[in-house]
Amino acid sequence: MVRLLTILFLTLLSFTTAGAASFDVVYSVKSGGAENYAFIDPLVNAMDQHAGFIYSDRVNRQLIIHEFAVDTLITVGLSGAPEKTLHYYSRERDTLFVYALISQIGQQPKIALLTISDGATSMNVVRANCFNGLGNLEAIEYGNIRFHRNDAGVVEGVWLECSLRYLEESPGFGASAETHATTILYSLDLQQELWRDNVTSLHPGNLYGDEADDLFGFTNYHYQFDLGVEGGFSDREEFRLSTVLVADSMDYHFLERTTPRGNTRSVMVGDFDPSLENEEVIISGRVEDLEGLDDEVRPHLACYSFADESVTRLWYFDDSFFGLDHIYRDRGVIVGTSSPDRVVLLDYGTGLVIDSVDLGRELSNVTFFETYSNPSTLNLTGRVADTVFVYRFDIPLPVQTTGTDEAVPATFSLQQNYPNPFNGETRIAFDTEVSQYLALKIYNILGQEVTTLAEGIFSPGTYYAYWNGADYNGIMQSSGVYFAKLQADDASQIIKLIFLK
Repeated sequence: MVRLLTILFLTLLSFTTAGAASFDVVYSVKSGGAENYAFIDPLVNAMDQHAGFIYSDRVNRQLIIHEFAVDTLITVGLSGAPEKTLHYYSRERDTLFVYALISQIGQQPKIALLTISDGATSMNVVRANCFNGLGNLEAIEYGNIRFHRNDAGVVEGVWLECSLRYLEESPGFGASAETHATTILYSLDLQQELWRDNVTSLHPGNLYGDEADDLFGFTNYHYQFDLGVEGGFSDREEFRLSTVLVADSMDYHFLERTTPRGNTRSVMVGDFDPSLENEEVIISGRVEDLEGLDDEVRPHLACYSFADESVTRLWYFDDSFFGLDHIYRDRGVIVGTSSPDRVVLLDYGTGLVIDSVDLGRELSNVTFFETYSNPSTLNLTGRVADTVFVYRFDIPLPVQTTGTDEAVPATFSLQQNYPNPFNGETRIAFDTEVSQYLALKIYNILGQEVTTLAEGIFSPGTYYAYWNGADYNGIMQSSGVYFAKLQADDASQIIKLIFLK
């Protein structure tokens, strides 16, 4: 249905931030009505390449699917305003599946599922059954959809997250408003609810080392009332709370903390550091320090590890300037935006800001995405007025050095991967004492090349690469013995890896 994209390089920009990575504006296109786009979803084809866009046009209540390869537009009318889309392509069925979150004044949110195959389009719309408050539904304060994936990265369901604001007016007593949260996990056909709770977000992860995933979530609660009094005087009160919780599949709460004020902005759960036994949680917002080390509740960014029903804070710093958007695993960074024209990169092992990138223009509707060529590339999509831009970032592998002579490795070496055996992801470290060309490749037991993890000119230092068991095309390999080979111009080293699915 879709073919491989060849991107036209239109503009080249650069910046001079110390230690910063360069970037290209690899694509820009004027799109009529782009000022109405609430969300720009980069379309990915069967080869995991950027192949176009899916535009969410809120004003005209429609989705516009633009495919570069054949330069076609598919326009689909909807019953409400689309806020966000998700999509995946099925190679087996040669079918594109598109999920759209729809909002409508006074109604609970809906999800539309579009199925596009051989030029034919079908649609199914499901109205969410969210938790209700007293009074009339005034607004959807927050809405989001995201995929639920298994450990191998296969899409297995769709999460709906929303906060609904209800307004209740009583003659002679004024008015009150409150926000209620709901998170629902749907099957891919949207016909079954697999999980639901009255929280804003639920993220599964192996937090406590159990066989089954735990669920990490948070709820932002907003309440206000206005007691109208004759003569124009009113008694208005407002407060915001955030509750953070960890629950297992039987809904037993291991941890629950409520902040005295403020709310959570974003949360990420995953195996960010493969050297740790359990997965970690990164939280952004005005929430309580989960380990209780800081009494004052203030904007901050923190990473926690969970083990043996306890919480360990891995890193923490005060933060009031950006939200989290994306984990770029191939380079070990968290990506976010601090302003409409600036991208921030953080090392997810330490939480330290390692780069700040000036994009050269103020963008709206920013989305981060990866093209899953190997190594993958980090991209950003946004728009200015009626022009859509795609940025591609050139982020080097992290170098761990203190800048002293003692920090420079004494030899060229490939270290044993950890963990080994591994299931999910393993880390491979390698060193070079001089600037030289290096290539780190994975081979199977037959000597066939599986994938390339790193390749290029490397300065003196220690580098880290990660492998998740997939080949060049993103296809998971079978369990067994594999070999990692680090090749220099005049030397090479090999280690053995054991992959268990």
